[in-house]
Amino acid sequence: MLTEEETQQTAERLNDATKAGDLASAYAVIQPLDTDDARNVALAAGYAIRTRKCSRPEFFNHLQFQIAEATHAKLDGFALHGRTPRTTP
Repeated sequence: MLTEEETQQTAERLNDATKAGDLASAYAVIQPLDTDDARNVALAAGYAIRTRKCSRPEFFNHLQFQIAEATHAKLDGFALHGRTPRTTP
């Protein structure tokens, strides 16, 4: 399980890759993670995730589709969904 700091750093790496238009690097960030860590990273990076439990392939198909969209548009997860990142107080 990733720490909160590791989750945030991984989310930043994911968003850096999508904003650079580098799909292979974006996938390389998320693929090695277990489903729970990937879910936390996706949320921290601004992506929408399914709230119900689903299989790993189903979860990653849903997430990879969003990552591909963000990479094509050179956006991060927040911009893809028209949101701004939350800041910590």
